[in-house]
Amino acid sequence: MAGGSDLDQTGGFRKNSIEVINLQETGGGRCVPVGDLPESVKMLGYNAALIQSVNKEPITVLCGGLQVYHCYFLNIKTRQWTKIEEPMPRRHIFPEILVFDNDKALWITGSAAQGTSKGTKDTQVLTYKHELGQEEVTPASFTFQSGPDLPTASEHHCFIKLNSSTILMIGGAKTPNSPESIATYFMEFPTVGGASVKSAHGPDLNKGRRFHVCGALIREEGNQEQMVVIVVGGYEINNAREHEKTPIQNSTEFLAMDSSSKDWTFGPDMPKGIYGAAGVTTSDRKSLLFVGGYDGQNVHDSILKLTLFKDNDWQWTKLDQELRIPRRLHTALLVPLNFC
Repeated sequence: MAGGSDLDQTGGFRKNSIEVINLQETGGGRCVPVGDLPESVKMLGYNAALIQSVNKEPITVLCGGLQVYHCYFLNIKTRQWTKIEEPMPRRHIFPEILVFDNDKALWITGSAAQGTSKGTKDTQVLTYKHELGQEEVTPASFTFQSGPDLPTASEHHCFIKLNSSTILMIGGAKTPNSPESIATYFMEFPTVGGASVKSAHGPDLNKGRRFHVCGALIREEGNQEQMVVIVVGGYEINNAREHEKTPIQNSTEFLAMDSSSKDWTFGPDMPKGIYGAAGVTTSDRKSLLFVGGYDGQNVHDSILKLTLFKDNDWQWTKLDQELRIPRRLHTALLVPLNFC
């Protein structure tokens, strides 16, 4: 996400630990440790993103989770987490976060916790601000405000940036017990202080999904490059109810954005059905990393790689690097090489 090649592996199922993995090194590729999150954040269900400070340095910000009303940012010099001063107006479990406004703001969407998680249209915007002449990031460098509504109440969906003005929202569900959605929505980017975003229905998925992984890869078509949106794994409870099979999906679907076909097409199945993994698109946008997750029996420490070659040639491989701790319902992102 920030042009680097390291993986910041954050949290998991009631864990507060962090690990940073150098993907360019074999045999583990461990980096200088990053401090654990505070014990009070030893819960599941948060997400992280990179925003850009006034001196162009990326800031890792983490928001959301059970019993958590604050966001945290990582001080790259001390490698420790600091609580953002202003609390979240509303708690979000398993939020989907989008970076916008020239990488200065986060759009926080997804389930709102009111006793239990529940899909919501309501969103929040976290904006990075700085005083004139002040380059240091402080707990007071961020502020919250209400964001524009989603097209539908949702949790456990994912976002893909298609271009500088358009987002694709994919899947999710309205409540923990409701059917997983097959719907997708094309949406314009939000603006800080904006009351609404325009949206339109996109092509339906073949399978409803929540806790899935999404990515946007680039493939070569002759002398042209084509964006391909891919959805991997996830959970579909209706599949288990109707067909007496596991609700955990091993299927993939892809949507070619610049082709005559406007439908989702099944891609190569995963080696095993997994949900609750973290997804990371590599900096060259040729591969999607599928990190950790749960297969119904085991929590995984593996990093799987799905690569898109020419002529729709897809390939699954397993990286030599593994997580130090098996994880599910965690978050991961690419960070600069100076993390190592």
